Amino acid sequence: MGRPQTDLSAGGVKSNSPEPPVVAQRPAWPHREMPPSLRKKVADVLRSNRDEILDRWQTGVIKVDEEERQRVGAGDVDLGGFLEHFFRAIEDGDLSHLYRMLGEVAKQRWRIWRLAISESGRTALYIKRVLYDVLDRELTDRAELMQAVRMIDACTTELMYHYIETYQAMAVAELQRQAGRLAKAEQDKKFAVERQHLLEKLRQQERHLAAIVDGSADAIIGLDPDGVILSWNRGAELIFGYESEEMIGRSIEVLVPDHLKRAREHETIASQVRNNGFVRGLETERLAKGGRWVVVDLTSTAIRDEQGKIVGMSAILRDITHRRRMRERVLHAERLATIGMMAARVAHDVRSPLSSITLNADLLAEELRTYAESNTTEAQALLRSIDSELERLSKVVDEYLSFARPPEAKFEPHDIAQIVGDLLDFLEKEMAGNGVRLSRAFHQGIPPMLVDAHQIRQACLNLLKNSCEAMPHGGEITAGIERQGDDVLITITDTGVGIPEDEIDTMFKPFTSTKVGGTGLGLAVAQEIVAEHGGTIRCQSRVGEGATFTIRLPLFLGRIRSKPERYDADAG
Repeated sequence: MGRPQTDLSAGGVKSNSPEPPVVAQRPAWPHREMPPSLRKKVADVLRSNRDEILDRWQTGVIKVDEEERQRVGAGDVDLGGFLEHFFRAIEDGDLSHLYRMLGEVAKQRWRIWRLAISESGRTALYIKRVLYDVLDRELTDRAELMQAVRMIDACTTELMYHYIETYQAMAVAELQRQAGRLAKAEQDKKFAVERQHLLEKLRQQERHLAAIVDGSADAIIGLDPDGVILSWNRGAELIFGYESEEMIGRSIEVLVPDHLKRAREHETIASQVRNNGFVRGLETERLAKGGRWVVVDLTSTAIRDEQGKIVGMSAILRDITHRRRMRERVLHAERLATIGMMAARVAHDVRSPLSSITLNADLLAEELRTYAESNTTEAQALLRSIDSELERLSKVVDEYLSFARPPEAKFEPHDIAQIVGDLLDFLEKEMAGNGVRLSRAFHQGIPPMLVDAHQIRQACLNLLKNSCEAMPHGGEITAGIERQGDDVLITITDTGVGIPEDEIDTMFKPFTSTKVGGTGLGLAVAQEIVAEHGGTIRCQSRVGEGATFTIRLPLFLGRIRSKPERYDADAG
């Protein structure tokens, strides 16, 4: 049987096989709503790097030995044509050429029964990484980069869904044809053998589809009508950290944070699924093992029996924590830039007259010292008070200018425990003078991290000072360091007055302070420093029970920034 002929003009393959079954057209993918200029810019950037993209794709995924190449039929796919159609789709939103090409590829894969769809899934995942790398390097505007990432993600996801639907539709059609032949051969002596053969293929297809579900990078969870977990795939294990044995038989609410339980979010989702059949694209939060927060895109669908009765639900959760963090950082940076310019202008306008007042106060003090015959005690006391207030104003101005023009972070390998430990040693005497005891809970075995030691010290100093000021009558502060997966957690826990729940959400905003004379910049600066390191700060507190600030830093942030080829190693 001859090999299918390549049709380069179509950007794909040409085959004499029957046309694949018609697959329902999915809704138009959403990036058409984005500015045409941005779509064209992204397409032009990708086209200008076409050779690099094609070379990395071939090297990382398609390069196999000759025997495997013949089995897979990779040589029948015009990868260059595929990329060109992909770039055109990004520019004008027309996926029809890619749909036709993927239909032909799906037919080839169907003829090779043992080829897993997961191989195509890994190919799609890898090409997304390659495209992300190129865009991250070429697009300097972070807002444009985020929109470009959304376009790439939407396009590749849509194509993968279409490919799987086509492949499955062909499988169903093939099984239906085989069932028809078996029906005609019921009186034949070979009926039992053929029936057994069909059953084996059905079981093989079930295993095949199960492998697709289990190998998905998204969490795919099966639930009974009461929300009890019946199935838990590998993607769910990777996202939430629980093995399937730990989760099957438990309620899905184990993943729901307390504030969403109080809001009865799970009941609301279940009600919408029962009434509408599905809930799609809900952005929410879930709890992973160890209390780690995960931002997810949730889709839940009702599962019905032959009579139409709901017998369960499926839930697909995609981890979008990094995407939301990027979005929040862009918005936060824009707000801080505006505030910083205002602060710099005000501080600049205040500094000159402040210097003049300070100089004249010094001159006045000198003048008073010449009046040896007069009693100037009260005047000198007033001048000392003026000097104290001028010094405080000068510190406020310096803090405003520091906030408006933060230094650029310099990432170098450091022992995070030593940075925090040295800071505690420095503050111990001062804290003891205020009746505050410092204690440590440092875990061992944390490797050096690429951080800006000065900035991390400043962030921890701001939190420690905040905790000390929350204990006017003394108390205890415990600093902890531990590793949690690929993250390092720094905790500052005090026994102070605590923070009202309604103030926790606003306490990190610039110029927000409940302290007399406070600038409201300490926590804002700490949050900005941690964000620059790719981390987050969270606060847990109850009034009268103290507070805990948790800094979560990615252990391998520096490696990702300095060596983007790490993604290539993962793909290979």
